[in-house]
Amino acid sequence: MFKIFLKTDKAMNDVTETMIKYGWFHSENVYKKSKNRKVLITFSWENHSLVGTFAQSLNFKEYEFIHHALIDLIDNLHATYDDSHCCLGYLEDGSQTFIVTNWAAWEKFLTTAKLKSLEGKKVSVQDENENVLLEGLLVDYETDPFNDIFTIISCSVITLFGERKTTGSNLKIEAVYE
Repeated sequence: MFKIFLKTDKAMNDVTETMIKYGWFHSENVYKKSKNRKVLITFSWENHSLVGTFAQSLNFKEYEFIHHALIDLIDNLHATYDDSHCCLGYLEDGSQTFIVTNWAAWEKFLTTAKLKSLEGKKVSVQDENENVLLEGLLVDYETDPFNDIFTIISCSVITLFGERKTTGSNLKIEAVYE
């Protein structure tokens, strides 16, 4: 199990109120966050600190869910964190990535590798609401150079009608398995 520590000056009642507000289930000083009825992360309260645990064998979407839940907590509890016991992987330069620390660089690294492997394969291009905009063989994509977060703003695919390009503010490219 991975462990993360959040330190806050807030009282336990304030912590509980904040966590419930952001969708955490609370019972007997334990807080749980679930997605699709699966508990992904659990926190316990110990001396003005939250000690969180989560599995080491989750998929990227589950880690992403945990990451965003942690960012919400850190911001809203004005907490400091120690995620040094949550090494998820390594970047090209060998630096470690954690559930909070270096997250954006790790997400970009993994997404770039995924998209590279999809070149020439059938994909679905979706908008931020998961509406399908195009389907076809992936030619290339463009990211927003002014955004620190990996954001796809255009994508070209080959369809039955030739090469087509779509643009948007936060496109998603997913493999289509037939």
